[in-house]
Amino acid sequence: AIDSIEFYAKGDGEVRVALENWEDYSKNSKAASGWKKVSDSWTRMVVKPSELCVNSSEKWSCDDAWNSVKFQVKQLHFFFAAGKEISIDDVKIYGALF
Repeated sequence: AIDSIEFYAKGDGEVRVALENWEDYSKNSKAASGWKKVSDSWTRMVVKPSELCVNSSEKWSCDDAWNSVKFQVKQLHFFFAAGKEISIDDVKIYGALF
């Protein structure tokens, strides 16, 4: 299971991290964080499983969202909003075995 996701970000908007176990439209599970504000200097950001609370139905239920993907993460996504430019660097996933 994943312990945390660490990355550095800078820009003028917000970032959201999502883990998915997407195989087809009938088996789409998602666990996403809330939006995190990004500043104009490089900032270290960490997302822990307890922050991955948005599930496939866009409902806030941390246990349900995390349990739906924790053993079979297939995609890692970064979503951006409310800005014109955001940069992501040095992404690390801790606790995962590949």
